[in-house]
Amino acid sequence: LALGALAAAAGPADDVPVRSRGQLLAELLAVPEAQALRLGSRGRALGLPVDNWHLTLRVEPAALAGTERYRLLEAAGPVALRLLRSSSTVTWNAARVDEALILTRSQPTDPGRDGMRATLADAGRLLVVLRERNPDADLRCGVG
Repeated sequence: LALGALAAAAGPADDVPVRSRGQLLAELLAVPEAQALRLGSRGRALGLPVDNWHLTLRVEPAALAGTERYRLLEAAGPVALRLLRSSSTVTWNAARVDEALILTRSQPTDPGRDGMRATLADAGRLLVVLRERNPDADLRCGVG
């Protein structure tokens, strides 16, 4: 019974590769360069666009803490990926880092200013959807 509860809490089995890729990408973005170089081969093996250009969204529910914050971030990840992937030809991955949802946009060439404009538009659309679902969370989003 305990094993079944643990398995259910972990989420669907087909979600494991998505979580692994997202978590590794978040690690790659946060660690020193020497460590990132070592993690790069793991990322490539998982199909991560390690060598691409990246733009990142950081979504945080400013009004929530603890379990409520965790639950919102856990639920928002799949919603965000579906929305972002549905209207884009670039690759999107998600991870939770420092009590925030990190969404990373990757493409093979330098997106330049058009890429930043597209990412800002994506962030706006995403916030509209997430705020409709979570009106009391005071959701905020940074782009970088």
